[in-house]
Amino acid sequence: MKSFDLKVTTRTANGKKDAKKQRKQGMVPCVMYGGPTGENKTFMAEQKNFIHLVYTANAYIVNLDIDGEKHRAIIKDLQFNPTTDRLSHVDFLEISDDKKIEMSLQLVITGQSIGEKNGGKLRVNLKRLKVLAYPSDMPDTINLDVSNLDVNDHILVKDLKYDKLEFTDPGTTLVATVLSSRALAKMEEEAAAALATPATAVTAAAPAEGQPAAATAGDAKQEPAKEKAAK
Repeated sequence: MKSFDLKVTTRTANGKKDAKKQRKQGMVPCVMYGGPTGENKTFMAEQKNFIHLVYTANAYIVNLDIDGEKHRAIIKDLQFNPTTDRLSHVDFLEISDDKKIEMSLQLVITGQSIGEKNGGKLRVNLKRLKVLAYPSDMPDTINLDVSNLDVNDHILVKDLKYDKLEFTDPGTTLVATVLSSRALAKMEEEAAAALATPATAVTAAAPAEGQPAAATAGDAKQEPAKEKAAK
């Protein structure tokens, strides 16, 4: 698997106000856990240094130098500012060669299916797959050859067989299938019909026990106006 060198600086202050100040300075607060000592390590890195690490379909093992100590880690959680969508916090998990790790890897489709050659349409249901493996066995991507798929054939997660890899998505999850042009047209018609269906009218709330039901616009009856007293 590819690795990524991230330059970091140790955080000496870890409060919320400190983190807010660090973000204003263009830094991203980070924490790393899972090390042999069980001690969390806090640090920060420049926002710009995450561009090629976070905003990409690739997955990396991250090399960190914290106070002169070398560590290898993977990203476990990302937090973004809900208003600006800027990266606001990163959780790292320290890894070692003797422990398996779980990562989400990009699915890369290769080949042209038999079904496509016969007029069918390939539909890919997943863009990424969760994989459990030792760091040394973890690939950069999951390459899936669909050449043998005919019309109405499909591949489920449980059908994927790769040496030294375990897929942790539910086994019955659909990965890819080839639909006939007729089936595809029907799906598109049903989707269009669902979008065109008008929302159902909101019904009046049920009255409380012992209270009269509220009259609807169609049921309302106007009481005759009382005659004005003659002057």
